[in-house]
Parts: sequence; structure tokens; C-alpha cells
Amino acid sequence: MNINSACILEDRGILFIDGVDAKDFLQNIITNDINKVSDHNSCFASLLNPQGKFLFEFLVIQHKKGYFID
Repeated sequence: MNINSACILEDRGILFIDGVDAKDFLQNIITNDINKVSDHNSCFASLLNPQGKFLFEFLVIQHKKGYFID
């Protein structure tokens, strides 16, 4: 399935992470491989605390030279 649109959900926020180290930063803190994310592919990932317990779940979407995290 190929979907080229986005929908803002009122109960969720959006972060934009960019910069020269954005990809490495995300690769080191999320549970999915950031290398899978491209202009045409997003990924679902989580953020864990240092003990490995679940904190947050989110989608990672690449946009130009940065990443949206919902």
C-alpha cells in the first residue's frame, strides 16, 4: 500500500528532528532501524528507558533533511 498523505490527530503531538546528527541520534534511542525510513517509507518505533521499559510509541517520517515524530 502506498499512501502519500498525512493526518493530524488532535490527541498527539509532532516533533521535528533535524541536523547533521539527527539520523545517528534517532538510531541510538529508538527501537527500530532508522535506515528503513525514506521519503516513501515510515517506521513505527518506541522509546525505552535505560532499564528497557516502554515509555512512548510513535511513527517516524522522513521529510527533506529531518524526521517527523508523531
